Amino acid sequence: MALVIILDDDADLRETMMDVVRLSCGHECIGIDSHAALVELGDRIFDSDLAILDINLGSGVPSGVDSYQWLRQRGYTGRIVFLTGHARTHPQVEKAYHVGDARVLEKPITADQLCALIEKRRSG
Repeated sequence: MALVIILDDDADLRETMMDVVRLSCGHECIGIDSHAALVELGDRIFDSDLAILDINLGSGVPSGVDSYQWLRQRGYTGRIVFLTGHARTHPQVEKAYHVGDARVLEKPITADQLCALIEKRRSG
C-alpha cells in the first residue's frame, strides 16, 4: 500500500483529509503541518508517490512551493498536487501554477476528488 503525504497547516482539514485517505481511499497517510516537518521525514518521503501540499503555510515560513522545490531537489519523483483556498491571483498561487509539473486544486476538496487523485497516481 502506497503512502500519501499531506502537508497542511490547518489541523482540522489535515486530519479530515487523512481520515478520508485512510478510510475511504484505503491508503496509508502521513499528515504534517510545516515545511520543517517535511524535512524531518528525510528519506521516508521516498515511501510516498503522492504529496499533497497546501500552498500557504503561514506568514514568514516556507510555503508549499518551497516544499515542492525541496522535494524535487531531493530527487522525489512522485506526483505533487497543490491545494489552496486563495484566489488564482494570490502571488503564491500564481507561483505554484508556474513552478513545474504540479497540479493546483482549490479547497475544499471532496472525498471523491481526493480518492481520484490517489487512483490516478496508481494508474499512471
